[in-house]
Amino acid sequence: MGHKGHWGEYTGNAKWSRDHAHTRVTSKNYDDAVKDDAAHIDYLKRDIDYDAKHGHSDEKMTADEKHISKLAGDMKYDKKHHLCERNMIAQGEEKIIVHISNFRPLKRITDVLKIFKKISQKVNSKLIMVGDGPDKKKAKDFLRKNDLKNKVIFLGKTNEIDEILCSSDLFLLPSEKESFGLAALEAMALKVPVISTNIGGLKELNINGNSGFTSDVGDIDSMSNNAIEILSNENLKKKFKSQAFENAKKYDIKKVIPLYENIYKKATS
Repeated sequence: MGHKGHWGEYTGNAKWSRDHAHTRVTSKNYDDAVKDDAAHIDYLKRDIDYDAKHGHSDEKMTADEKHISKLAGDMKYDKKHHLCERNMIAQGEEKIIVHISNFRPLKRITDVLKIFKKISQKVNSKLIMVGDGPDKKKAKDFLRKNDLKNKVIFLGKTNEIDEILCSSDLFLLPSEKESFGLAALEAMALKVPVISTNIGGLKELNINGNSGFTSDVGDIDSMSNNAIEILSNENLKKKFKSQAFENAKKYDIKKVIPLYENIYKKATS
């Protein structure tokens, strides 16, 4: 995978686990990738079946679900597959917005969807939801009630986070609590601007007006307006993409370890 260098630098560990999706952020060998894809396609098929059984889907599958169904039938992993092929996720000028989490109440999944609803009214866009958890049913209900089903894709848990993020235009993280915000750091490391709340480590990681924008918890209007501003202004988006990447570099393992060593030396001297 093309971003092995990035993840090696930012994690320093090929099996660095994350709390939001319990996946790895490093590149894998070909055999592992094939297994991951097979498991992921199986998840998507089961997700579609679940929706049909619980009344969360229309009589007809959405275009995206048809695409997933086709993939399930003839999926072949190509070693030469290009890492960032936007046309596999979005169509034409459609903007790609991503949220990654464990779908628990503290992640405020409904806020993600409310923000996206406002964005989609102004900007042609699609939302990719990565992860799984207890609030997924609530999210599905919201989509059905607000006629957003065709604009939102649930990918479940996947190890191919870097492929998704590198094709994305914006990352949403309206969490109620975050100790640090590893998901946001991943996005920034792949040059994706971030819209987040200003709690915990997020306000230090996602610098307001630099790598994206921060807002108070629950301020849907502020976050959606900030997102629309970025997505509607290519120059601003390019600026934020570059600055997000530069901010992510601060967390390079080669820079972080010496800082910890210095703190340890001071504490023990």
